[in-house]
Amino acid sequence: MDVKIRPIEITDAKDIAKYLFVIANEKSIREDIKADLKKMEEGLKIRYVAEVGGKVVGNSQVNINPSPVKHHIAEISGMVVNSDYQGQCISSKLMSQCIEWAKRKGCEKATLGVREGIKAEKVYKHMGFIEYGKLKEGIKEPWGNK
Repeated sequence: MDVKIRPIEITDAKDIAKYLFVIANEKSIREDIKADLKKMEEGLKIRYVAEVGGKVVGNSQVNINPSPVKHHIAEISGMVVNSDYQGQCISSKLMSQCIEWAKRKGCEKATLGVREGIKAEKVYKHMGFIEYGKLKEGIKEPWGNK
């Protein structure tokens, strides 16, 4: 399987709505992408997609804090891979791209948040991330999933 990891484009909104974020609609995703593209121009953010067979099946992003005392820390978030494509190293490829981008920007550390007890937790540990704390109710989805 040929997986292409590349920066997001506005035209990806349709695939993202269809294959990744079924709760959001294409219009709201398009607006999010527009905002992300502006931040990407500033050099403090990158958002990648994973493409297979011409369709977007994965997504991840990295933010760098502009504060001089935290500029060395990248925050990786938004890691999502379509369930039909999980277990095929797509998240690892996305993560590797995120980490390489952050290193090129001078980051020395990367953080991320993950729900306890899901597959992604193992992927992140395999990639060298270590748990440094638990934030009770740290992730709350506005659509009501508990």
